[in-house]
Amino acid sequence: MFDLLSQRIVESTQALLEELEGVTSVHSRFYELTSDYYKLQGDHANYYREALRFLACIDVSQLPAERQQERAYSLSLAALLGELV
Repeated sequence: MFDLLSQRIVESTQALLEELEGVTSVHSRFYELTSDYYKLQGDHANYYREALRFLACIDVSQLPAERQQERAYSLSLAALLGELV
């Protein structure tokens, strides 16, 4: 039940974000949250998509090197494991 509720919250928030013009700091925080959520769920394809959206919203050089390496590693695994990635 919790997963279904979480998925509905993600979907409704996604719909609200799509109505906003441009890309805001809210977008980056949302995509960071959803990518982390999908990573925990083991949903590689959705993690990959949301992580790329997060990275597109930020200045990657502002992330600590350790965090950059972690994201690169997780994205690489998701690319290999995600269906249709």
